[in-house]
Amino acid sequence: MNQGQERFCRHIEQYNEGYTYVGETLILCPVYEIGINVLERTESKLPYIYEIVLKLVNTGINKVTDLCHWLGLEEGILSEIISDMAATLMLVDVSQACITLTPKGKQALGSLKLIEMQKSQLNEIYVNVISGFVMEDPPARLMPSPPPKPYMFLDRQHNLNLSFLNDHFETLANIHQGKKRSDLEYYSKTLFRLLSITYQELHYEAMSAQIYVHNGTKNIIVHFPYNRDFDYPSVVYQQIQAKTNGAAWLFERDTNNKRLLPAPIWQTGSFAQSLANLVEQYHSFQSGEATEMMYVSAYCSNRMLLSGEIDDLLFSLDTYKTKLLIIMSSHILRYLTDDTLIDNWIPILGNLRICIYYSQPENEREKGQLDTATENLFRKIPESKKNFISIREVDDRFDRTVIIANPGFVIGSRFEYIPCFTGDFLLKEVSCISFDPSYISKWSDLISKYIE
Repeated sequence: MNQGQERFCRHIEQYNEGYTYVGETLILCPVYEIGINVLERTESKLPYIYEIVLKLVNTGINKVTDLCHWLGLEEGILSEIISDMAATLMLVDVSQACITLTPKGKQALGSLKLIEMQKSQLNEIYVNVISGFVMEDPPARLMPSPPPKPYMFLDRQHNLNLSFLNDHFETLANIHQGKKRSDLEYYSKTLFRLLSITYQELHYEAMSAQIYVHNGTKNIIVHFPYNRDFDYPSVVYQQIQAKTNGAAWLFERDTNNKRLLPAPIWQTGSFAQSLANLVEQYHSFQSGEATEMMYVSAYCSNRMLLSGEIDDLLFSLDTYKTKLLIIMSSHILRYLTDDTLIDNWIPILGNLRICIYYSQPENEREKGQLDTATENLFRKIPESKKNFISIREVDDRFDRTVIIANPGFVIGSRFEYIPCFTGDFLLKEVSCISFDPSYISKWSDLISKYIE
């Protein structure tokens, strides 16, 4: 099975009575990678020569010349040992060639252990500034800052400073212990104190979310199927109400009145039934009542798509051995600004050719966004592969998306504008797919003639 077939279950929405299911999106959660200057407490076995020197000094043999006699060492060698014990380790004091034990030296002699405080760095720590979680490992899907524009991003809930980190000292101590594990065979190191934050880099964790709108009140429910360790829905709702800059990206403000453009008329009655059959086959396959072949056959039927499936399909082009990808969309920024999608395509450019078409922007703001997205895309593509991707404006006055992967599949999408309590719209994409080679060929010809 390819990625789309394996991930199909992730897009099956929950039923919420009285709500319209808008679709699946990503909501971006700010996560900082940080480094911390720390003070470590290191405990190791007292070196044997230090132990003997301390014992001799403790019995009153405290002259360098006398110690040389007892130890059988040359004065130059012993002087270096004493210097290290005095200046570096502060186990002894030396005054007029007379050696005395310091409190630290007496403690070391009693325990036969050497305890030192050393400055060190604890790097690559990840802090979720929404939940307040401190982590050793980065989240699975981490995006760079600034966030990709089509997605809502959350404003931080926690200030990242030493006070915040000290509240999580126990967690940091456990992370420190794990990072120093390779050293523990020879000595033990424990975190003693946090000194300062040395660096912090903002990233965003991309969290899959399902959006619902109440049919009466137009209130929004956001469901996070895979991030249930914190009450993210409440934070999202609060920030939508507060009209934060990041929350604005959840909505389609439709300043260009695209909702008034004609939508394509596609006969999709049987496609909806095929999707229902696929969901049933998936559950039967999971319970062992259907074979993998039956499930894959239902997956590859002419059917409606679940929200979120388009991304999986576009990530699976290599499994379909696609040679030509055509995307024509009235919402093209959704594709041009998806870095993870573009990064997936770049290695197969050459075997794959990509043609992207978009309708004429209605205002300078949209034109600026398109220009910036196009520049960023070509900046990522190696010079030797730039000839394999083309981006063109076409005179298309339909509100739709058509995606043709040849060989592979053809996808057609129309859009519904769902009003919500903020006065804005949520964009619902209604998509159908065909894996039939004759459909793919037919649509390829239609699009080629249309853009000429």
